[in-house]
Amino acid sequence: MRLMQWIRPWQTAAHNRNLQTGGRQKPAFKTRTRLTMLILTLAGGLACATTGLWLWRESIGHQMIQASAEAGLRLEKINIRGNRNVTEDVLVKATGLSWHTPILAISLEEVHDRVIALGWVHKARVERRLPDTLVITLEERTAISLLQSDGQHFVISTEGDIIPEARPEDFRHLRVISGTNAAAGAAEILQSLETEPELFDEVWALIRQAGRRWDVILRNNIRIQLPESDPTNAWSRIQCVASYTSTKCTSRKINISLKALFEKYKLN
Repeated sequence: MRLMQWIRPWQTAAHNRNLQTGGRQKPAFKTRTRLTMLILTLAGGLACATTGLWLWRESIGHQMIQASAEAGLRLEKINIRGNRNVTEDVLVKATGLSWHTPILAISLEEVHDRVIALGWVHKARVERRLPDTLVITLEERTAISLLQSDGQHFVISTEGDIIPEARPEDFRHLRVISGTNAAAGAAEILQSLETEPELFDEVWALIRQAGRRWDVILRNNIRIQLPESDPTNAWSRIQCVASYTSTKCTSRKINISLKALFEKYKLN
């Protein structure tokens, strides 16, 4: 007698499915493929339509700008306000614009960025005035001192920045500074020294010591060693000493120790 083969579970399940479908399996993968193709087709059509619309709008925009230029809306004048050290020729060149450019096609932001890149310019405002004018209003940096470094001199602004376009020989009237982080602290110490105008007139140079305090060099080489804390008050007390003795601090070359000076004249 022949033994019947064991019927495996997966064979029984397959047999039952064949009975339920009449022996034919549903082509599910074909349905998914058709749906995917439909979605891709619709997405491609939408992308083409969007691109076409964008190109059409760009074309229309270009035509409108050209028409406006033909109607007189083109760059004929650049008015510059607030410049003292930057010449108009340098500023016009910095804008990167060409005359007769359609004024509506000019990017004010790009012009602003080019102008502000000039070393002398601290702030700038660019305005479009139809039909044919750009107005550029500047706030220039203020030169306050000459930085001496590595045998060279550089013009320093209130913000402590070097002004590349400034020629040191044009600013010989400014005080010379040097030392560690001298440029960063120049505005503050100069403001303190200017509180005593008569004494400040005698100042020639300032040296920052260890990035903490200042030595002030007068025009006859007298060195005044200001303290790290409250140099403004110390500077005023030196002026009091000069007034008290009826002399200027310009008599001879000497290093003035504030502590000894104040003890001598009992100004503590």
